[in-house]
Amino acid sequence: MATNSPTEFSSVVVGFDVVDRYGERVGTVSKVNLARTCVAVKSGSRLARKPERPVYVGSVLSIDVDAFTINVAATKDQIAEAPEFRDLNDASEAAIRRYYENLTELQ
Repeated sequence: MATNSPTEFSSVVVGFDVVDRYGERVGTVSKVNLARTCVAVKSGSRLARKPERPVYVGSVLSIDVDAFTINVAATKDQIAEAPEFRDLNDASEAAIRRYYENLTELQ
């Protein structure tokens, strides 16, 4: 059962796969920030420049709770270039939000 884009994340999504706009797997949700607006996605690649990447709730197209999948409008490369987060605190969350809101391909 797929749901529309949420206004906030829940800890229920920890362990869900994240898939980009082209259907390419980005990684798995490893944690949710306290404001429940961002998740950290672990890529699983030891060679990745940033092993965890942030995804902002505004980029979510749908969440399929049956398939444990979050579909996002961003590409895998855009997610890889998102600002780093530091414990997903307020300042990091604001930078991540601005980054995703400014992506022209999401609009």
